[in-house]
Amino acid sequence: MALLYIRDELNETWIPCVGELGDIPNVSISAAPTNGAALVYDTVSGKWIDGTAVATGGDWVDIPPESPSAYDDEFDDGSLDAKWTWYNQSYLDTWDEDTTKEDCLYLQHPGWDSTRWAILYQACTEGSFDLRTKVSWGGWRGNYTRIGLFIGEATPGEFTTILIGYDEYPRIRVQHFSDPNTWAEHLADIEFNGNKMYLRIGYDGSTFRFYYSDDGRAWTELYHTSSLGFTMGSIGIGIDKIFYPVGYDDSVAVFDWFRVSV
Repeated sequence: MALLYIRDELNETWIPCVGELGDIPNVSISAAPTNGAALVYDTVSGKWIDGTAVATGGDWVDIPPESPSAYDDEFDDGSLDAKWTWYNQSYLDTWDEDTTKEDCLYLQHPGWDSTRWAILYQACTEGSFDLRTKVSWGGWRGNYTRIGLFIGEATPGEFTTILIGYDEYPRIRVQHFSDPNTWAEHLADIEFNGNKMYLRIGYDGSTFRFYYSDDGRAWTELYHTSSLGFTMGSIGIGIDKIFYPVGYDDSVAVFDWFRVSV
């Protein structure tokens, strides 16, 4: 029997399939194939997906793209790629890749250090882009625990982030920082009681848009702006480090992947 595929238009990749179409949540097959190829409908995104497909279940949005960009990282090879640079990292921070969590970047910060955001960034001056990550958190969730996706200055000093964090209660928030230790403005937020989230920042050449999703396909825009107030020169991820006495649990962030379409 020939190996068949489903087309994931979101990530522009073909997914090898076995089993029945009904095994994939939110997916069904059309009654009328087009040009010999069945159409698969994703009821979450509202798109018909081209493919001669017999499909399998699973988080297929998490499958790496067939043609990754130079910015992408699946965090699956045991060490950070050379394109990443640490900024504001404390000597107390620890991290590993594809070790504590398979195919993930694991960041940990002790709860008694006084520094704030530890950032992993890479240079980016694209005229338009779509930036995404999948992240979960753990450890102490006291005030100022934050992990997120950001765009910033070239260094980066000033930056804007969409994050999951805790400030009186768990939130998804878009926040502007004048530097890694100083927040400047809360731009938007909603209450959030989960442990995992997909975060996204898009720029079409005129407007920056900040999104979140619980499945990586159906996105909700939380904030948009035509001006960041600084010249963008970097993209990345980070963990905002809490300042509490010895004895509190560590802050932990787990990033499954980092992907950029340009």
